[in-house]
Amino acid sequence: MADLSPGANAPLSARRVTATVSCAVPVDLSALLVGPDLRVRSDADLVFFNAPQAPGVHWTDAGGRQRVDLDLDAVPADTAVLIAVSLTGAMAFGTVPPPELRLTGDGGDAVAAFAVPGLGAEKAIIGLEVYRRAGRWKVRAVGQGYAGGLAELVGAHGVEVDDPGEPV
Repeated sequence: MADLSPGANAPLSARRVTATVSCAVPVDLSALLVGPDLRVRSDADLVFFNAPQAPGVHWTDAGGRQRVDLDLDAVPADTAVLIAVSLTGAMAFGTVPPPELRLTGDGGDAVAAFAVPGLGAEKAIIGLEVYRRAGRWKVRAVGQGYAGGLAELVGAHGVEVDDPGEPV
């Protein structure tokens, strides 16, 4: 398994991987399918509890443990998948131990892990990016935070947000 640091990447040999997150407080896991400009093609490219499927990406909640399953062969060409984590309450990530994202392969074998360091006022983060380079799949540790929460994160990637939530 690759323990990733910010900006590090690792190859993915598995064609099906699952993203999960561990955190000391309740969080939501979601995914965005983005093009080379890191923007969604449409709002349907946001995968979360209220819209659990997009091509090659499926969100589930298995007894309070959210996960995003990726079938890399079904993800559209020229599309990467951003794995996002957002807090469900008013607190910020800087007040809790760092969340840890994990990718596991088909058999449950750990492929990559990333404990997101240095967080402060952020209420949502992009933890991982799963992307193609030269026809091969890779994972990159991102750790980009958004103090405005999930609404700010998805808005920055082209999702139209009806209710941006509480002002920062």
